Amino acid sequence: MFQKQWVAVALLPICIVGALPLATFLTPENSHSMDSSEKTGFTAAREIQVLPYHTHEPVQDPFKSYELPLSASNSSTKTSTRTTPPPQWTIMIYLDGDNNIEAYAQHTLTKLTTLPPGHNTTILILYDGNSMGDSQLYQTRNNTWETRSLQDINATWTQEINMGDPHTLKSFISYGLETSPLNQCMLELWGHGYGWTGICRDETNNDRLTTNEIQDTIATVCTNHQKKIDVLVYTACNMADIEVVYGLHNYVQYFIGSQDAIPASGLPHHPILKTINNQPIDTATLVNHIITSYATFYQDTHTATLAGWNLKYLPALVHAVNRFTHTLTTT
Repeated sequence: MFQKQWVAVALLPICIVGALPLATFLTPENSHSMDSSEKTGFTAAREIQVLPYHTHEPVQDPFKSYELPLSASNSSTKTSTRTTPPPQWTIMIYLDGDNNIEAYAQHTLTKLTTLPPGHNTTILILYDGNSMGDSQLYQTRNNTWETRSLQDINATWTQEINMGDPHTLKSFISYGLETSPLNQCMLELWGHGYGWTGICRDETNNDRLTTNEIQDTIATVCTNHQKKIDVLVYTACNMADIEVVYGLHNYVQYFIGSQDAIPASGLPHHPILKTINNQPIDTATLVNHIITSYATFYQDTHTATLAGWNLKYLPALVHAVNRFTHTLTTT
């Protein structure tokens, strides 16, 4: 027996790419989610009912449609003789297990490193567990997995890194972009989430990445490399908030996250990476595929919400929220 729920999003239609009827039921007592309250249940989502948004004033980033095309089509334009190389991807996974979900981080690491890498992807995993000296760097090279020295990223690093330090994140992203500079890139931050106060708690160092630290880090790296992050994924609870994402809209094309709990088992990486490895895939299609894969994977569990945001529309959303709050406070 379960209860069906619907989520109505009044102010997010300009950002949501894909969504996941919501069903709820109790999960085993030993289930973990990636938030500070250690909820025993998780959420899975397959559909979001969106309410329309209207404005009568011009905004800096106007839009005509709330629907994001899931594939690029040039049928209405002249045929070009220029050929575009198929998208290839660099997948950077910042896997923080230096806390009480270390077992899930290790399970995720094992699943990832047993997947056969493909010619369309370069995958990098920076892992840290809850023991001293257990930090590791894994990378695909020539269609095989390799364990790399942490000094390849930063010559000053030892075998115990602080995942809550923005310098760790900065070094990792820079290394990933330099490894395959022409690739499209996806960055996944995996760990505990705390909404606007931050993500990726490192218990060994009693630290976490704050929202401002992440924004400053990504802004600096993207500016230095003259490149955007194509997809940013927060595999952590309670991170799909405007205040969390707004500072990134100039440097990240698409954002994926949940406004509720994320199961500690995280994303179903196998079907996601299998699709990327087997065929060229554009950014919007990848975002939609991640969400639908997540919905399918958790369809028989408690509700698991996940949404993809096209961040170029975020200024228009913030403008709408500001007008709404102004109306509330002045009438």
